[in-house]
Amino acid sequence: MDARTQVFAIIGNPARHSKSPELHNAVFAHLGINAVYVAHEVDDAGVAVASMRALGYAGANVTMPFKADVIEHLDSVSEVAREMNAVNTITFRGGRAHGDNTDGAGLLSEIEAEGTPVTGSRILLLGTGGAASSIWTQAALDGAAAVSVFNRAKPELESIGATLSRLSERTGCALSLQTFEGGGLEAACAEADIIINATSVGMDRLADDTLVDARWITPRHTVADVVYHPRITRLIAEAREADAKTVEGLRMLLGQAAIAEKIWLGIDMPMEVAYRAVTS
Repeated sequence: MDARTQVFAIIGNPARHSKSPELHNAVFAHLGINAVYVAHEVDDAGVAVASMRALGYAGANVTMPFKADVIEHLDSVSEVAREMNAVNTITFRGGRAHGDNTDGAGLLSEIEAEGTPVTGSRILLLGTGGAASSIWTQAALDGAAAVSVFNRAKPELESIGATLSRLSERTGCALSLQTFEGGGLEAACAEADIIINATSVGMDRLADDTLVDARWITPRHTVADVVYHPRITRLIAEAREADAKTVEGLRMLLGQAAIAEKIWLGIDMPMEVAYRAVTS
């Protein structure tokens, strides 16, 4: 480190558990880039952005609970971040702060790396949280033919359904919202090319669970999970047993990081270096 070292950070609360510092610092060291990546556990997104701007930071990632709150403190945001109402990547340049969201693009790029095109595909998406919204928005903007979203019944589904309808009108992607309680999940699996779990099912106390019956998965499917602890969830394990293509949750982390580094530094992140850093 010296007076010219570029500084990047992740801000959130909590943030100290993040694997992002190990990932990005390993890449910087491998490529000989004079930069450092740190974690800041903060209480106020506005204060954090103002402080990083004043101190000359080059960029930052944003994690929960500040992905929406941070927007009002930025000078501009990308179309996809505005549509999602969530920012996970900030670039500081020329005294201005610009926000992007690379979450959905990160996962979809890894799905395409498996040889499954998103454009024209039919996607079954489980969940309606922040990860899910980033995926359905990016998929619609990328030209997916249809995204069928499933979630448990809850009061917020009415407003989520309205959001999906507006996005469908804008993009031409057929977005729909159904509940697990209403049935139809097996039929949706049969129609889908891509199955994505964007819920917490598969992690912590739900580590032995899955929302998708193994009998519904076939070799023609590509199955992805946003859960990366455990690294191989029950859904991914059963999809592999069915000879489906799979994208484990850790690859979403790597995919969004690769896009962020492209935005910040214009580099192609060496995925094998990043993968070793977060699995060692």
